[in-house]
Amino acid sequence: MPLNLVQLVSEQTLQNLLPLLALRPACVIQIRSADVRFAKAAQSLQQAVAVLGETTPYRDFRPEFFERVIGETSPSVDATRRKVGEALSLWPGAVVNLTGGTKLMSIGAWLSADYQYEPVLYCDTQERRFVIEGKGRPPSLASFEEVAASLTVESVLAAAGLDPAQIRFELTPAAQHAFAAAAGRAAAGWTSWIAREAARFFDPATGKVLSKARMRQELNQPLGAAPESLGPAVGAAVEAGALHASSGSLFLAPNPANFTGNSVRLQRAAEDNLRLRPRPPPRRHLCARRPRARALRQRQQ
Repeated sequence: MPLNLVQLVSEQTLQNLLPLLALRPACVIQIRSADVRFAKAAQSLQQAVAVLGETTPYRDFRPEFFERVIGETSPSVDATRRKVGEALSLWPGAVVNLTGGTKLMSIGAWLSADYQYEPVLYCDTQERRFVIEGKGRPPSLASFEEVAASLTVESVLAAAGLDPAQIRFELTPAAQHAFAAAAGRAAAGWTSWIAREAARFFDPATGKVLSKARMRQELNQPLGAAPESLGPAVGAAVEAGALHASSGSLFLAPNPANFTGNSVRLQRAAEDNLRLRPRPPPRRHLCARRPRARALRQRQQ
C-alpha cells in the first residue's frame, strides 16, 4: 500500500515540507482552516516541492496534492477530528503530521489518528528531529539532517511564498572580498574604530536612532582618524565603495543626499557601508529604577 501524508496547514511551511521530503508519500492531503492565509501557505508548499523536483535527489518525486478545508476560521477539536477522519478514510495507510495548525487542531488530528490506528509525526525544528509515534506501524523516513541538507535556496523561498524567478542573485565583487580579507587581518582594531564611528547614529541619552535631519548631518561629517594599523583595510574599503575619501578625509557615503526614507533606513544604510551593525547603548533608565523600587518595598515593610 502506498504511503500517504495527512498534514495540518500553517503559515510556517518548512515544518510541513521537511516531513514530506523525509517520507516521500504518494499523496499529500493538506487540511486547513477557512482562513485565506492558509490557502496561500498550501500553494507555497506545492511550489516548493515542484522546485525541488528539478534537483537530482527528488527528480522522480511527484506526489499528488489534495486539499480539505474545515469550514471554520479557527477550527475546533471536533471539527478537525472529523475532517482528518474523512481524509484517513479516503487515504488509508497515512501518517498524520500534527506540526501545523493550532493546538486545538493538533489535538483533533491526534484523536482521529489514534482512533484509526495511524501513526502521528511532529517536526521539531529546534531540536532538529522528527518525532513519530502512535498505534500504527511507523514508516521509515530519512533523517532530519539529511532532508535539511537537501533544501535549496529556491525551495526555501518558494516555501515562504516568494517567487524564486523574481529573486536576483549576484556574486560578490572581488573588491569586497579584498576588503573583507583586509579588515579580517586587523579585526579587533577595525571593529573598535567602526563601532566608535557608528555610535554617532544613536542618541546617547535614549539609545534610539537619530532623527532623519540629524542623520543627514552626521553623514556629512568626516569619520574620525583611523589607526595607522588600519591603513590597508581603509584603502580596501575605499576601493570597495564602503568608504569615500575626499580632501584627505573619510566619509561614510559619497552623497548623503541620495539616501531617502526614514531615519531607520538611513541608519541601516550607514551600517551596511560600515559592514557592522552596532548595538544601541543600554537603556540606563531601566537600571536606575531597580534601586528605587527596592527602596519603596523596604518602606512598605
